[in-house]
Amino acid sequence: MIAKKYAKALFETLTPEEWEKVRDILLGVAQISRDSKFLLTMNSPLLSTEEKVRFFQQWTGNFEPKFANFVKILLINKRIELLKPIALWFNKLVAEATNRFEGIVTGNIEPELIPQLEQKLGEQFNAQIKLTLNRQPVGGIRLFVEVLNVEVELSEQRLKENLIQSILKAI
Repeated sequence: MIAKKYAKALFETLTPEEWEKVRDILLGVAQISRDSKFLLTMNSPLLSTEEKVRFFQQWTGNFEPKFANFVKILLINKRIELLKPIALWFNKLVAEATNRFEGIVTGNIEPELIPQLEQKLGEQFNAQIKLTLNRQPVGGIRLFVEVLNVEVELSEQRLKENLIQSILKAI
């Protein structure tokens, strides 16, 4: 719940033009914010808050004053370990505000089908959907759009049964 409040506060201080850039930075930082070396640096009593902020800025390449202040607040309140949940909440806020959502399709399907899936999902949810293909030799297809809380799984057996039923109806 604390991460949600931080994410909302950051979201409200930024302009819509800044949302995408900060979201990308936060999601990137969230991936390595659990790294022990990163946390040691950020929690080190030997470095001042200003030094930690500068390190963070150089590390992310973001020198926006609003974002630097946000990082500074996290460091002062000893909440830097909340970067990952903050990033997830911030991503959700940006997606809802812009009506653009991202998802993952896992399975052994052709990349040409992705735009069709994006279009159908977009129509279903009245939103813009961007899907990334994670091609894996699995027995079926899994589609997941986290922010919308949409998950669809079709087993290979069920796909074959549906194909057979479609063929039988056409005869």
